[in-house]
Amino acid sequence: MTALGEIEQRILSELEEAWENNVCSLMNTVYDPSSSADLTEFCDASRSLYERGLVRVTMDMPGRSLELPESEERALLRSLESWFGALDEDGQWGYGEEHSAVDAPVPQLLATEEGHELAFQLLERRGYQWWTHGD
Repeated sequence: MTALGEIEQRILSELEEAWENNVCSLMNTVYDPSSSADLTEFCDASRSLYERGLVRVTMDMPGRSLELPESEERALLRSLESWFGALDEDGQWGYGEEHSAVDAPVPQLLATEEGHELAFQLLERRGYQWWTHGD
């Protein structure tokens, strides 16, 4: 397996403890603050992690997660950018208007066993949220 990029590593590390997280929360964590240019990079990194078998895509619904067939996971990933709304003045992303209802299901990334193991190794090597430490 080729080396993971920086954003792929950040996403995986954030999935280590909880195993899953919705894409807006992940986006707002791996970039702090983020810019509109970061959206494509984040979505590409999410797609790459999926293709490597390190994450799955599920829908986060009130009180549960809904697993998707592979064809729906792939379709959702192809259109992942469309789930995001406008970037606010604090550099935080939210869901687009059509996806922002309180109980609306939203996509989340779920670490696979292999992804979780790799995330643990990353955290041991690089530390928690290493990108926020400011060198």
